[in-house]
Amino acid sequence: MSSRQPGPGNSPTEPGAVVEHFGWKIQHGRHLAPALALLEQRAERTGQRPDLLSQQELQPGQGEAVSERLGMTSVAAPPNLRQGSENALFSARPP
Repeated sequence: MSSRQPGPGNSPTEPGAVVEHFGWKIQHGRHLAPALALLEQRAERTGQRPDLLSQQELQPGQGEAVSERLGMTSVAAPPNLRQGSENALFSARPP
């Protein structure tokens, strides 16, 4: 686990920069709450959050809820082939 803080001065384009990515398969929305709780606990404990977050198999509307709850920007993700669930990518950096 890196001790760096996200934000200015740690641009992913700087030589040697680390981009931290967390990803979960949410199982059609069922495992969203534990995944978010883990990220929030980590942020409280360390002051860090991932630069990128990817989640698979969210239910419609859950992506927007994740964005709001974690304060991350949502970006387009390839569609999920299974109808009724979505994939989403989130960034800690402003657009």
